[in-house]
Amino acid sequence: MSAPLAFPKTRRLLSRRDFLRVQRRGARAKGNGLVLIAMPGQHEQGRAGLVVSKKVGKAHLRNLIKRRLRHILRENKNTFARRDLVVMALPQIADHSFEDLKKDFFHTVSALNQNIQRRKKKRQTNG
Repeated sequence: MSAPLAFPKTRRLLSRRDFLRVQRRGARAKGNGLVLIAMPGQHEQGRAGLVVSKKVGKAHLRNLIKRRLRHILRENKNTFARRDLVVMALPQIADHSFEDLKKDFFHTVSALNQNIQRRKKKRQTNG
């Protein structure tokens, strides 16, 4: 039995193939410190993957950012149910407090949802 705030492997994007598939075909939204890319998932539960490059900072800072992002994702796992989500941290995220990061995440999620709705409407009118 897993803890309610666990982030098990079944809820993570693990392979390079999965990351590339989402990055190539997913809808995007850019925030102040994040880029979110999402597409419909093949699993009942949503899966997420984090990308925090060395451009963000040294290892301790990258690890802190990943811990914070995982915490936000765990608390809000229903936000990306049935979706594969890639969260890419931009270098300016290093200056964000945890509260700023949360606000940026939710603002970017709402922009992402709008982009997804636009894509659906565009497909319906074209197809």
